[in-house]
Amino acid sequence: MTKHSRKIEANWYTSKKPNIVLRLLAFCFGLLTSVRKNLYSLGILKQFKIDVPVIVVGNINVGGTGKTPVTLWLAGILQKQGKLVGIISRGYGGSLSRREPILVSKNNNAEEVGDESLYLARESDAIVCICANKVRAAETLVSKGAEVIISDDGLQHYPLARDFEILVIDASRGFGNGYLLPAGPLREGPETIQSFDYVLINGDDGNFRQHWLKDTQYTKFRLLNETVESLSEESRESISFFTESEVLVLAGIGNQERFYRSLKDYGVIIQSVAVDDHGKVDLFKLREKSNLPILMTPKDAVKYDHEFPKNSWLVQPTISFDNENDLIEMIKQLVSKNSEIN
Repeated sequence: MTKHSRKIEANWYTSKKPNIVLRLLAFCFGLLTSVRKNLYSLGILKQFKIDVPVIVVGNINVGGTGKTPVTLWLAGILQKQGKLVGIISRGYGGSLSRREPILVSKNNNAEEVGDESLYLARESDAIVCICANKVRAAETLVSKGAEVIISDDGLQHYPLARDFEILVIDASRGFGNGYLLPAGPLREGPETIQSFDYVLINGDDGNFRQHWLKDTQYTKFRLLNETVESLSEESRESISFFTESEVLVLAGIGNQERFYRSLKDYGVIIQSVAVDDHGKVDLFKLREKSNLPILMTPKDAVKYDHEFPKNSWLVQPTISFDNENDLIEMIKQLVSKNSEIN
């Protein structure tokens, strides 16, 4: 995400009404996406069913909502049940062509396969595949032994039939100005919430209107940035280690402000480093300009191929739910039902 696109996105989360041209374009976008979705639901356009359960984790608005940590948590739950998990990732930002399926290993380079997919591969024991065609990615994962597939950010990729859809919403941003792209941040209207199997709400603050959740199953979760790990030495500290200290913060992610707020909540004094979503900076040049500690997200850390200046730290998130039991039980039933059929 460039500086210009971040400025556009910032306008989506204000009370300012978009101009008439953007609203007309949003109307056209909504019409086209609605027709496309209906063509798939009516069977006029073909969906491809995979031989194993497919769980899709995604959002209906542009930008970071916490999908990737949810995907990792879900993969962990399924692995504890003894399942070999396959994850489909976009591979966004990678230089390799995504026309053909590519299996991502822990030893890959983020410049080739993208930071998100590499992070998923390194933080889980799942098989990770990137491909523009999610159906082909799913087929590749099944051929490698995957017993359950999680598609990270695939709600609007209708050719891949799915057994369970999880919508992730950032409570602090809500749905912005409520308009569809390009007038606002939405890929689908908020009224579609009831069509998803489960809704996860990231945070419990701000602009999310509870009436949207009528007749839906949902719970809230939080990403807790309570632990930091040294990237240049083997040490681990509580985030309070940096309380009342000034640090440089690197967050090449979709929702930088949420990450900044989480650090400020612990009393950390931050100097944000300008970096695009999925982008990177020269850490050693940054170190030449400042001796302050450098804190970064896991998606940032994988971009630098284990080469970090001294006093560089990874902020390691954990996920905490209000009540995840219902969702875990639904996933267990989905997987066990498929096992009985096969």
